[in-house]
Amino acid sequence: MKKINLFAALSAALLLFGCSKDKGPKVPEPHEPTETVGYYILSEGTWGQAGSASIAWYDLAAKELTPDWYSKQNGGATLGGTPSDLKIYGTKMYCTVLEDNAVLVMNAADGKLVKTLPVTSARSLACDDGKVYVSSYKGEVVRIDTTTLTITGTAAVNGEYCEGIAVLNDKLYVANDATKGGYQGGGNTVSVIDLTTFAETAQIETPVNPTGLLTGTDGYIYLTTSGDWMTVDAQLHRIDPAQNKVIYTFPDLMASKMAIFGDYIYTSHFSYIEFESAVKRVNIKTNEVTTFVEDEPIYYGVATNPLSGEIFYLNEGGRIDCYKADGTKLYSIGTVSLRPNSMAFLLK
Repeated sequence: MKKINLFAALSAALLLFGCSKDKGPKVPEPHEPTETVGYYILSEGTWGQAGSASIAWYDLAAKELTPDWYSKQNGGATLGGTPSDLKIYGTKMYCTVLEDNAVLVMNAADGKLVKTLPVTSARSLACDDGKVYVSSYKGEVVRIDTTTLTITGTAAVNGEYCEGIAVLNDKLYVANDATKGGYQGGGNTVSVIDLTTFAETAQIETPVNPTGLLTGTDGYIYLTTSGDWMTVDAQLHRIDPAQNKVIYTFPDLMASKMAIFGDYIYTSHFSYIEFESAVKRVNIKTNEVTTFVEDEPIYYGVATNPLSGEIFYLNEGGRIDCYKADGTKLYSIGTVSLRPNSMAFLLK
């Protein structure tokens, strides 16, 4: 997403404003963030099991984990069923809750709920130019205005079970995990949405079961496909937005989860075909793939700190492992709820 550092800086600036009795709030000039305050960790819990999901908070200075932070900050409220994505944008933090058909809007500074927006089967988030975009299993993308915290548009796509979502050059890309009227896992397209008209303008043909999307530092879009779990395994692909075409598939790489920092994509996957796990680092400039963690444990998700470049691998059982860019393990963060799937980094 473009301008991510700027908006992180704006977030920090607005979070730290001071008050003057005669002149009202004083907001510091926007600046590049220099410090990570802490991490929010989203865990989806168990499907259909009320109260099993959570947002935890890790205070970096105190090195203290609060596993049930959202509940503590919101009067004991539960998060809802199968939360899927978490992002900080501006002074707010956004969380999709699939089973509850909702996007929760919280204060990024403390995790307190500000507003709940109705979005059917909300799945993944992308942020750009004062807007938050939400993919939906309904086969559409919903646009949220971050100044009014209202839904200002819906773009239908020729697909269903929309998963990953990314923004590049005034276009939005969304992975369709099903064809229109088809079954989940049987899709084979990425929709292109023009952000000016907020309408689908093209579809990119992909291998079966497209799920994850991110924007590379090289001007390309990167896509993971999960295959059919029986004969075709998960893979990582490069999409050229100028051609609306998959132009490269990384050979001999199993990848279903990914995150990016600089010129490297960090991936993880457990293959039910090979019955083995893979934790890899991909150089998107050279296409070189190397093993990132030698013992290749089973991880459920991966995230990168946009300021420090630290890489976080999320264990399905709730442990979070932090690594340096060279693969050296720095520390682990306690145990949060089952199936942590994403993290949001509070910077200042």
